[in-house]
Amino acid sequence: MISCLSKESSDKNIWFFGGIKGLVRDGNILKEELEKAQPKLILISISPEEVSGLREFLKDPFEMNLSDYEIMYGVHLSLYGEVMTPSPIYVETLQYADRNGIEIQGLDMNEEEYQELYTGKMKTFDVVRHSARKRRLLKKEFKDETAEGFVDSWTKMINKVKGLRLIDEERLKHIEDNLVRTLESTGSRDIFIVVEYEFYREILEFLNENGYRKS
Repeated sequence: MISCLSKESSDKNIWFFGGIKGLVRDGNILKEELEKAQPKLILISISPEEVSGLREFLKDPFEMNLSDYEIMYGVHLSLYGEVMTPSPIYVETLQYADRNGIEIQGLDMNEEEYQELYTGKMKTFDVVRHSARKRRLLKKEFKDETAEGFVDSWTKMINKVKGLRLIDEERLKHIEDNLVRTLESTGSRDIFIVVEYEFYREILEFLNENGYRKS
């Protein structure tokens, strides 16, 4: 899904795209939107390290190690369309940026910050509970009619583990802070923002609260 945003006190044109991680359909939609918008700056909800790592992967692909939860997510998501790793929304964004010589900035926290956050928020009970739920999630039948509905249900189930919910809340805040700081400081006028679907509504509301509204 995509929204076009602007702010009364600014001459910036902003495209805000939320895509489902892993879904080829959303990568294709994003590619078309990028070609239409032709932005001068791209902001994406992964870390700067992940941007660099993805660029290296695309230059010289290697076998990726996926967690059990990432594999289960992909299996369930595949009922709604073709899936791919790395996520097409990330791949299409980076390929467009590199092909057109456009700057791309990662908004999420770096690996060191994430590890500190994980260690601080995931208590022993959270780790045990998260591990114990794998078999139940693998066998669960998601009855959502759309991919978006499935992702909402999946996120709700994962975030029943308090530590993971707190981590996502901190990640979201970090992304939002970096986003609004960049929007206020950059000289670029045409900006394209790419975020994971599960953060789309919260970040859109945050942008609205900071004066960026649908144009």
